[in-house]
Amino acid sequence: MGWRGLNLDKTLGDAFEALIGAVFVDGEFSIEPVQKILRQILVPFIDRSGLECPKPATRPAAATSSATALPVG
Repeated sequence: MGWRGLNLDKTLGDAFEALIGAVFVDGEFSIEPVQKILRQILVPFIDRSGLECPKPATRPAAATSSATALPVG
């Protein structure tokens, strides 16, 4: 098959997912090693000046639609 026809985004995503999974398993299912490696890999690519906190909702989410309410009990 070679490199032609290869979906590079999916391949890189799958490789990244495998890396994170391997770190998680190797770290005995602890989240701390995963967080450490994610910070090392991702933080340099995050433009902190472009991050903004979203504005709070003007009304509670429950008041927006009763059609999505689930029965309790």
